[in-house]
Amino acid sequence: MDPGSALAGFGLAVDGEPQKIKTWAPRNPKDPAWHRLKEFGQWFDLLLFTWKPDIVAIELIALSRSHTVTRVLSRYEGVAGYIAARRGCIVVDHRVSEARSIVFPGQGNCSKEEAFKMLKKRYPDLPWLKYGKGGAGGGDQADGLTGALAAPSLVGR
Repeated sequence: MDPGSALAGFGLAVDGEPQKIKTWAPRNPKDPAWHRLKEFGQWFDLLLFTWKPDIVAIELIALSRSHTVTRVLSRYEGVAGYIAARRGCIVVDHRVSEARSIVFPGQGNCSKEEAFKMLKKRYPDLPWLKYGKGGAGGGDQADGLTGALAAPSLVGR
């Protein structure tokens, strides 16, 4: 999963094959931070209840423009990890480059947009969103799916 306060991306893979991709966005981005976090947590809990994954791979914050962004994103990472653990999932944190190097051998340093294009070409039947500004939409779905595809390998590291 690619956590985010404005948009988060999730993917489900079974036996190395993608099954589903989803995104979450707050109903009202102007709601207080605690309300958006609560909404995210409820949505993610329902997603895990419905999808019943064994492993949840959560992308770690890579680089941040500010302390505020780091603080906000870390809250979403923490809520996701807590809910996944509470649901009995194995939880693994990973750097996006680590997951990409597993899914795209030799191309772990590819950009979010390059990963999106490769996954969209490899799995054209998934309901991909457009690749928006900063990777919003399809890029977040791609990062979520990359984590899901890499999850079994990430457990053993």
